Amino acid sequence: MDRKTREAIDKSIPYQEYKNQFVQFVQEGKTSGENQSEGYIAYTKLNLSRAERVEKKTKLSETTTESLSQINKPYYWLMITEYWCGDAAQINPVIEQIATKNPLIDLRVIFRDEHDVLMDDYETNGGRAIPIIVFIDKTTEEVTGFWGPRPSLAQEKVNEYKKKDPKPPYSELTKELQQWYIKNEQVDIQTEFIEAFQKATSTIIS
Repeated sequence: MDRKTREAIDKSIPYQEYKNQFVQFVQEGKTSGENQSEGYIAYTKLNLSRAERVEKKTKLSETTTESLSQINKPYYWLMITEYWCGDAAQINPVIEQIATKNPLIDLRVIFRDEHDVLMDDYETNGGRAIPIIVFIDKTTEEVTGFWGPRPSLAQEKVNEYKKKDPKPPYSELTKELQQWYIKNEQVDIQTEFIEAFQKATSTIIS
Protein backbone atom coordinates (compact mmCIF):
# COMPACT_ATOMS: atom_id res chain seq x y z
CA MET A 1 0.00 0.00 0.00
CA ASP A 2 1.45 3.38 -0.98
CA ARG A 3 1.67 6.28 1.41
CA LYS A 4 -1.33 8.23 0.10
CA THR A 5 -3.59 5.18 0.37
CA ARG A 6 -2.35 4.44 3.90
CA GLU A 7 -3.08 8.02 4.92
CA ALA A 8 -6.54 7.80 3.37
CA ILE A 9 -7.34 4.64 5.35
CA ASP A 10 -6.09 6.26 8.54
CA LYS A 11 -8.31 9.31 7.99
CA SER A 12 -11.37 7.37 6.83
CA ILE A 13 -14.60 7.02 8.79
CA PRO A 14 -17.07 4.12 9.13
CA TYR A 15 -20.11 4.28 6.87
CA GLN A 16 -22.47 4.76 9.82
CA GLU A 17 -20.56 7.89 10.84
CA TYR A 18 -20.80 9.08 7.23
CA LYS A 19 -24.58 8.61 7.35
CA ASN A 20 -24.93 10.40 10.67
CA GLN A 21 -22.89 13.33 9.43
CA PHE A 22 -25.01 13.45 6.25
CA VAL A 23 -28.11 14.10 8.35
CA GLN A 24 -26.29 16.59 10.54
CA PHE A 25 -25.01 18.59 7.58
CA VAL A 26 -28.50 18.86 6.09
CA GLN A 27 -29.88 20.04 9.43
CA GLU A 28 -27.14 22.66 9.65
CA GLY A 29 -27.58 23.79 6.03
CA LYS A 30 -24.14 22.85 4.79
CA THR A 31 -22.34 20.20 2.74
CA SER A 32 -18.97 18.49 2.49
CA GLY A 33 -16.02 20.16 0.80
CA GLU A 34 -14.98 23.76 0.33
CA ASN A 35 -17.84 24.69 -2.01
CA GLN A 36 -20.63 25.77 0.33
CA SER A 37 -22.76 27.36 -2.39
CA GLU A 38 -26.55 27.35 -2.20
CA GLY A 39 -26.62 24.95 -5.13
CA TYR A 40 -24.37 22.37 -3.48
CA ILE A 41 -26.26 22.65 -0.21
CA ALA A 42 -29.55 22.13 -2.05
CA TYR A 43 -28.12 19.07 -3.82
CA THR A 44 -27.02 17.69 -0.46
CA LYS A 45 -30.51 18.01 1.00
CA LEU A 46 -32.03 16.36 -2.08
CA ASN A 47 -29.40 13.61 -2.04
CA LEU A 48 -30.17 12.70 1.56
CA SER A 49 -33.78 12.05 0.57
CA ARG A 50 -32.63 10.02 -2.43
CA ALA A 51 -30.14 8.00 -0.38
CA GLU A 52 -32.75 7.18 2.24
CA ARG A 53 -35.18 6.06 -0.47
CA VAL A 54 -32.55 3.86 -2.12
CA GLU A 55 -31.61 2.35 1.23
CA LYS A 56 -35.22 1.32 1.85
CA LYS A 57 -35.86 -0.02 -1.65
CA THR A 58 -32.63 -1.90 -2.35
CA LYS A 59 -32.97 -5.68 -2.57
CA LEU A 60 -29.81 -7.65 -3.11
CA SER A 61 -30.05 -10.36 -5.75
CA GLU A 62 -29.32 -14.02 -5.06
CA THR A 63 -26.25 -13.73 -7.28
CA THR A 64 -24.94 -10.82 -5.24
CA THR A 65 -25.57 -12.61 -1.95
CA GLU A 66 -23.94 -15.81 -3.18
CA SER A 67 -20.90 -13.94 -4.46
CA LEU A 68 -20.46 -12.23 -1.09
CA SER A 69 -20.58 -15.54 0.76
CA GLN A 70 -17.50 -16.67 -1.18
CA ILE A 71 -15.28 -13.86 0.12
CA ASN A 72 -12.94 -15.56 2.59
CA LYS A 73 -10.30 -12.93 3.33
CA PRO A 74 -10.53 -9.41 4.80
CA TYR A 75 -10.77 -6.34 2.58
CA TYR A 76 -11.09 -2.63 2.96
CA TRP A 77 -13.59 -1.09 0.58
CA LEU A 78 -12.50 2.55 0.55
CA MET A 79 -15.34 4.75 -0.69
CA ILE A 80 -14.38 8.15 -2.12
CA THR A 81 -17.41 10.44 -2.18
CA GLU A 82 -19.07 13.78 -1.35
CA TYR A 83 -22.54 14.54 -0.04
CA TRP A 84 -23.44 16.82 -2.96
CA CYS A 85 -22.83 14.09 -5.57
CA GLY A 86 -26.02 12.79 -7.19
CA ASP A 87 -24.51 9.48 -8.31
CA ALA A 88 -23.23 8.86 -4.78
CA ALA A 89 -26.75 9.21 -3.38
CA GLN A 90 -27.88 6.41 -5.70
CA ILE A 91 -24.84 4.15 -5.33
CA ASN A 92 -23.44 4.45 -1.80
CA PRO A 93 -26.45 2.95 0.04
CA VAL A 94 -26.30 -0.08 -2.26
CA ILE A 95 -22.59 -0.61 -1.64
CA GLU A 96 -23.19 -0.30 2.09
CA GLN A 97 -25.84 -3.01 2.01
CA ILE A 98 -23.55 -5.25 -0.03
CA ALA A 99 -20.69 -4.71 2.43
CA THR A 100 -22.77 -5.58 5.49
CA LYS A 101 -23.45 -9.08 4.13
CA ASN A 102 -19.91 -10.24 4.85
CA PRO A 103 -18.08 -9.36 8.10
CA LEU A 104 -14.74 -9.58 6.29
CA ILE A 105 -15.56 -6.40 4.40
CA ASP A 106 -14.62 -3.16 6.16
CA LEU A 107 -16.34 -0.27 4.35
CA ARG A 108 -14.59 3.04 5.01
CA VAL A 109 -15.38 6.52 3.67
CA ILE A 110 -13.23 9.51 2.69
CA PHE A 111 -14.13 12.77 0.96
CA ARG A 112 -12.75 13.44 -2.49
CA ASP A 113 -11.78 17.07 -1.99
CA GLU A 114 -9.64 16.16 1.02
CA HIS A 115 -7.57 13.68 -1.00
CA ASP A 116 -6.53 15.33 -4.26
CA VAL A 117 -3.35 13.28 -4.66
CA LEU A 118 -5.17 9.97 -4.22
CA MET A 119 -7.88 10.99 -6.70
CA ASP A 120 -5.23 11.41 -9.38
CA ASP A 121 -5.09 7.60 -9.50
CA TYR A 122 -8.82 7.20 -10.11
CA GLU A 123 -9.80 9.77 -12.72
CA THR A 124 -12.53 9.03 -15.25
CA ASN A 125 -11.82 10.46 -18.71
CA GLY A 126 -9.59 13.06 -17.10
CA GLY A 127 -12.13 14.08 -14.46
CA ARG A 128 -12.51 13.30 -10.77
CA ALA A 129 -15.93 11.70 -10.95
CA ILE A 130 -17.27 9.96 -7.85
CA PRO A 131 -18.10 7.75 -6.09
CA ILE A 132 -15.07 5.48 -6.41
CA ILE A 133 -14.68 2.34 -4.30
CA VAL A 134 -11.11 1.09 -3.94
CA PHE A 135 -10.48 -2.57 -3.04
CA ILE A 136 -7.61 -3.14 -0.61
CA ASP A 137 -6.48 -6.56 0.62
CA LYS A 138 -6.07 -6.18 4.38
CA THR A 139 -3.61 -9.07 4.62
CA THR A 140 -1.17 -7.91 1.95
CA GLU A 141 -2.14 -4.22 2.10
CA GLU A 142 -2.25 -4.19 -1.69
CA VAL A 143 -4.70 -2.19 -3.78
CA THR A 144 -6.27 -4.85 -5.98
CA GLY A 145 -8.68 -2.74 -8.04
CA PHE A 146 -11.57 -0.30 -7.90
CA TRP A 147 -15.06 0.41 -9.23
CA GLY A 148 -16.85 3.61 -10.15
CA PRO A 149 -18.01 6.22 -10.65
CA ARG A 150 -21.27 4.79 -12.03
CA PRO A 151 -22.69 1.82 -13.99
CA SER A 152 -21.63 1.63 -17.64
CA LEU A 153 -25.03 2.61 -19.10
CA ALA A 154 -25.19 5.67 -16.86
CA GLN A 155 -21.63 6.55 -17.85
CA GLU A 156 -22.64 6.37 -21.51
CA LYS A 157 -25.28 9.02 -20.85
CA VAL A 158 -22.64 11.27 -19.30
CA ASN A 159 -20.29 10.71 -22.25
CA GLU A 160 -23.04 11.52 -24.74
CA TYR A 161 -23.90 14.71 -22.87
CA LYS A 162 -20.28 15.88 -22.97
CA LYS A 163 -20.18 15.44 -26.76
CA LYS A 164 -23.21 17.66 -27.39
CA ASP A 165 -22.61 21.09 -28.89
CA PRO A 166 -24.21 23.25 -27.76
CA LYS A 167 -24.72 21.53 -24.42
CA PRO A 168 -28.19 21.56 -22.89
CA PRO A 169 -28.49 22.61 -19.23
CA TYR A 170 -26.67 20.26 -16.85
CA SER A 171 -29.97 19.81 -15.01
CA GLU A 172 -31.25 17.82 -18.00
CA LEU A 173 -28.45 15.30 -17.57
CA THR A 174 -29.00 14.96 -13.82
CA LYS A 175 -32.72 14.43 -14.40
CA GLU A 176 -32.04 11.76 -17.04
CA LEU A 177 -29.60 9.97 -14.74
CA GLN A 178 -32.04 10.10 -11.84
CA GLN A 179 -34.77 8.54 -13.98
CA TRP A 180 -32.36 5.84 -15.16
CA TYR A 181 -31.35 4.90 -11.61
CA ILE A 182 -34.98 4.66 -10.51
CA LYS A 183 -35.96 2.48 -13.47
CA ASN A 184 -32.90 0.23 -13.14
CA GLU A 185 -33.65 -0.50 -9.46
CA GLN A 186 -29.96 -0.88 -8.50
CA VAL A 187 -29.53 -3.96 -10.71
CA ASP A 188 -26.55 -2.71 -12.71
CA ILE A 189 -24.87 -1.29 -9.60
CA GLN A 190 -24.91 -4.72 -7.98
CA THR A 191 -23.90 -6.64 -11.09
CA GLU A 192 -21.05 -4.41 -12.20
CA PHE A 193 -19.71 -3.82 -8.70
CA ILE A 194 -19.54 -7.52 -7.89
CA GLU A 195 -17.92 -8.25 -11.26
CA ALA A 196 -15.29 -5.58 -10.58
CA PHE A 197 -14.55 -6.96 -7.14
CA GLN A 198 -14.27 -10.54 -8.39
CA LYS A 199 -11.82 -9.41 -11.04
CA ALA A 200 -9.90 -7.41 -8.44
CA THR A 201 -9.44 -10.40 -6.14
CA SER A 202 -7.29 -12.11 -8.75
CA THR A 203 -5.47 -9.10 -10.26
CA ILE A 204 -3.32 -6.76 -8.18
CA ILE A 205 -2.73 -3.30 -9.62
CA SER A 206 0.23 -1.11 -8.80
